[in-house]
Amino acid sequence: MPRRGWVFVDALWGMLLLSFLAGILATAANRHQAGLSQLSNSRAAERLAELAITNLQQGLTPPIAADADQTVTVVKLNSDGTWIEARATVRGQSASLIGFVPPAAGSRP
Repeated sequence: MPRRGWVFVDALWGMLLLSFLAGILATAANRHQAGLSQLSNSRAAERLAELAITNLQQGLTPPIAADADQTVTVVKLNSDGTWIEARATVRGQSASLIGFVPPAAGSRP
């Protein structure tokens, strides 16, 4: 008769182990999704900074942020403004690029 309770204990341990592994899997999936979101925002900030430098090199104005979660700033790095730094932030992820703007490009930051 002492073996009757072991099946229940084994099943209980199996369910506990299974729920523990399911919790680990759910946490890993959530962290993966958060990492993908941060990477996407970082890439968007990089593209926005690149667009700002490209526009200035073509004599256009820097892009205006599409929404409140995006910011673009352009800073002159030297006195004649030919070297600039474009800083962009998208949902907390920032990027900074330095570029050359020819003096004849017209528009200045």
